[in-house]
Amino acid sequence: DLFAANVNTTGIFNAGVGVQYSGLGYTTQANDTLNLISARLLLRAAGPATVNSIANLGQAVQALQALNPAITDANAPIDPS
Repeated sequence: DLFAANVNTTGIFNAGVGVQYSGLGYTTQANDTLNLISARLLLRAAGPATVNSIANLGQAVQALQALNPAITDANAPIDPS
C-alpha cells in the first residue's frame, strides 16, 4: 500500500510505487508529492469535460511550453535528473 511503501521517506514518495484509484493506475515518479499524485488521478477520473472546463488552461499550457522550449514531446516521460 502507498503509505507503507513511503513511511520512511521525508516528504517525497518513493518512485515506482503503484497507486490505484477508481480503476485508474499510476506509478509514482521521483519528487512526486501527494498533491501532484491526487491531481493527476482526480483529473483522469473526472474525464475530459472537467479538464476542458478549467478556465484559461490552454493559455497556461502555452505559457509553460514557451518557458520550456527543450520539451518537444509533451507526452514523453519527464527525466527526473
